[in-house]
Amino acid sequence: MRRLLCILTIAFGASLFGAAGAFATPIELITNGDFEAGNLSGWTASQTLSSTSCDWQVNNCAFDSPAADGGSYDASNAFDGGGPGAYSLTQTVTIPAGTATLSWEDNIFTDYFGTNRTVEVRILNASGTSTLATAYSFTVPQRPFYFTGWVQHSVDVSAFAGQTVQIDFLQTVPQSYTGPGGFGLDNVQLLATPAPTPPAPPAPPAPSDSPRAGYCAVAGNTWADGTPIMPGTFVNLGDGQASSDPHFVGATPAIFVSGKGITCDPPPKGFTHQGWATSAMQVDDDLYPYYAP
Repeated sequence: MRRLLCILTIAFGASLFGAAGAFATPIELITNGDFEAGNLSGWTASQTLSSTSCDWQVNNCAFDSPAADGGSYDASNAFDGGGPGAYSLTQTVTIPAGTATLSWEDNIFTDYFGTNRTVEVRILNASGTSTLATAYSFTVPQRPFYFTGWVQHSVDVSAFAGQTVQIDFLQTVPQSYTGPGGFGLDNVQLLATPAPTPPAPPAPPAPSDSPRAGYCAVAGNTWADGTPIMPGTFVNLGDGQASSDPHFVGATPAIFVSGKGITCDPPPKGFTHQGWATSAMQVDDDLYPYYAP
């Protein structure tokens, strides 16, 4: 029976609430981590001892203890066999960008002497050919008889976000027949909280029904009623109006002056042409000559 783990993780210094306010839900990446399928489906089990009491299995090992938290199943092994060798239980996962936490419960029972036995949780590359990191390591105490009962562990594996890796539970038995021992594993979880998706940029404003641009009147321009316009007067014209409307034919685009905006006034002394500029006042495709110090 899987234990519900509520893990609140901060992603990249931001809240689990994304920019749009949506809660970033953790994703479970481990398959059959509580072994309640009644088998080792999703896992790859191996051992390299020449003889064992029992290899990796679900609820059939001679040294089984009840599953963690009252569940029906757990994975376990037992040995006092021909070493040196190791037991390994692995699963391949792809961790998305964001944060990730690996947790599990284990149960160690042993009564041995000689060279230390160890339990490790390793992060391997996708093919399992190299160790990227040892996320957890424990040296099993020697005699007298040692029994932990179920102990919960949790480690941050966010450093492997964006990668496909193998999660490897490894027991090393360095000598032959130095005393009985075994290992139980249950409730393995790898909860990944994806990085929030940036919100879509706001849509650009809809074009105006009557696009307008800044122009400077020239000699001969008049208002609609025929009144003459003083040359150099700033006028707002519709798109293309300077060439199509006989009142404003020949009007020239205004200039854009740093610190003043669009204007028909000449640029201040010392200001020179710097290129071209647009303005929030402008909604068509015209460009204004740009002047700055």
